[in-house]
Amino acid sequence: MRFEISHFTEYHYSEPVKLGAHYLRLRPREDGTQRLVDFRLHLEPRPAGMSLQTEPDGNVALVARFADPARLLRIHTQCIVETHRANPFDFVITERGASTLPMRYSPSHQAVLGPALDGVAGPRVRQLAEDVAREVNFDTLRFLSELNNRVYRTMRVVLRMTGQPMDPESCLELGEGACRDLALVFMAACRHMGVASRFVSGYQMTDPNGAERHMHAWAEVFLPGGGWRGFDPTHGIAIDEHFVPVAASPDPLLATPIEGGYVPASAESTMHVVLDVLSSCAFPAVPATLSQ
Repeated sequence: MRFEISHFTEYHYSEPVKLGAHYLRLRPREDGTQRLVDFRLHLEPRPAGMSLQTEPDGNVALVARFADPARLLRIHTQCIVETHRANPFDFVITERGASTLPMRYSPSHQAVLGPALDGVAGPRVRQLAEDVAREVNFDTLRFLSELNNRVYRTMRVVLRMTGQPMDPESCLELGEGACRDLALVFMAACRHMGVASRFVSGYQMTDPNGAERHMHAWAEVFLPGGGWRGFDPTHGIAIDEHFVPVAASPDPLLATPIEGGYVPASAESTMHVVLDVLSSCAFPAVPATLSQ
């Protein structure tokens, strides 16, 4: 599929501020299933300097530095992306220890996947993960699909424009969360069963008749023979060509689309976002029971 994406973010400040370095993780990644055809960035005020940084997780961040005080910051990116993963299950798990739970990676994989396995699950996450695992007889692929569906079926989706992801225990207690919160619930349950997982920010095909559009978040798990594969608990589906990954990290803060600060901290800021996602494929019809 071919996507044309325009992403405009504007910050207004209540008084002139000194902008710190800003890390812009807005450039879609390139790999065997996705090609970046064109990418353009416009910043206002004009930065005093910019650099391209490849981060520890392989994400590409544009680092902008500013010299003069400003009362607004405008960030506008435009890109054209081609996605090619039509079938999210076009693989076979190639290591015996990875087919059943708890997953056992080879020593070489274990060494590099450490951060994606870290964390101690709370009681609600443990119960969710273990209940699903028993239900599918500890089969890894069935566990991932059923966990994805379980979070989708039992959690209410809410919109939170700003703020860090919620702790998975708090999210499960409330029974609701934004897409980034549900992604962390999925990740925490996976890690409890030994499945390496990381947080992903990006874009998805949007309903052209929808009133609001926002960046999306989901999770990826590492499966020997398949590599990193995505699951979207907000919609209960596996990630395919209808999604455009931008940044991924075991730590969701390192996949934040726009990271930066300003002084004085007492100044108030407001944010305005306009996102347009056009694709070469018509938006699929959604049953009425799923559109509520």
